[in-house]
Amino acid sequence: MRRLFLSLATALALATPAAAQGPGFGPARPAMIYSVEQIVSPRLSPVLLEKLKPIHTLGEVEDLLKANAIPFTWRRTEVDNSTMPPAVVAQIETLPPGEVFVLPQGESLVYNVILARRLKPVG
Repeated sequence: MRRLFLSLATALALATPAAAQGPGFGPARPAMIYSVEQIVSPRLSPVLLEKLKPIHTLGEVEDLLKANAIPFTWRRTEVDNSTMPPAVVAQIETLPPGEVFVLPQGESLVYNVILARRLKPVG
């Protein structure tokens, strides 16, 4: 889960709309669509964030959230990497298969595992 925290730190620092990122956001990398399985929870306290460090699966995330009575939901969706900051995409692309990564979304945290990748159609 060390990588999760690197991704989380970068995501928290860079989680702004693509238009605000300026030059270099987008065309420098292939546009990909990630099919992901996710758990969505409210933001966590620093103590619970620390407990995430040894976690590598969504099942383990679920267990931690249940043990601490944190509400959450599961979902499957698709994520377009062109909507993410380049530094976050670069980190995601280095993760081993099945590794959890976390991105902030409003007042929530979204824990993700990539199930499949495909090139985004042009046009």
